Amino acid sequence: MDKVLLNRCRNWMLRAENLSIVRECRRLVQKEFGVTLHINDERMLEKICEFAARSQERSLQRVALPIERLLMYGHLSGEFDDMSLSGVLTTSRPSARAVG
Repeated sequence: MDKVLLNRCRNWMLRAENLSIVRECRRLVQKEFGVTLHINDERMLEKICEFAARSQERSLQRVALPIERLLMYGHLSGEFDDMSLSGVLTTSRPSARAVG
């Protein structure tokens, strides 16, 4: 990853909602693959995308989509510019009603 893209990724992750996306991806990777991704790993976002591509879980694929867009285009374009948790994370976990 070049330095410009690496800086964009770091700046992207500083936003609270984006950090929440990363945390949820890390949780889903740990759950499905048993692998702990470290937040200080320069390749962490790339690794999330690699695991999402291999995943059998649609939730990981969906939650990782903004990260994939960031890495593919060097920025979040169009609908992903202001990615909010309401569109990504709220449907990735079963609700309390669905579980109980």
